[in-house]
Amino acid sequence: MGRISGAHLNPAVTIALCATKRFPVSDAGPYIAAQLVGAALASFLFAASAGMDAVRIGGLGATAPFLGISYASAILAEAIGTFLLMLAIMGVAVDERAPPGFAGLIIGLTVCGIITTTGNIAGASLNPARTFGPYLADHVLGGANLWQFFPIYIVGPIAGALVAAFVYDYLTAE
Repeated sequence: MGRISGAHLNPAVTIALCATKRFPVSDAGPYIAAQLVGAALASFLFAASAGMDAVRIGGLGATAPFLGISYASAILAEAIGTFLLMLAIMGVAVDERAPPGFAGLIIGLTVCGIITTTGNIAGASLNPARTFGPYLADHVLGGANLWQFFPIYIVGPIAGALVAAFVYDYLTAE
């Protein structure tokens, strides 16, 4: 998958790469559409394979702020988490000076660390598509309606990824 699409699964990363001129703006729309469609298909396939209890009880893994977490705090948690994720992506997958062969492992471990530390704040989505898929499938299949939280998972990840990409460029400028 990485050699075909660059493993672009996250619209926030795609937007940050466009903003730093590392990804063609003309390709951003189709990539983001494919990311959203892919996430939706994955959620519907998960519901089909796991059954309706996955929708009714588990909400297909949809992310939402935990009880007592404000909207602003949830956005901040998503921004911080995605900032850290984007720094890792820039350092091991985008930067041509990075040693080859470790990007997937490092990015995966970074995601695990972020989920462990921020998951109980806003769900650690870090990815607008990752939230969109379960929200859409839950809505269509009669699960929870969480759309009021969707802006958290757009604003936080995109802001975090953009800041990280520009900070990385600033810190590594030669």
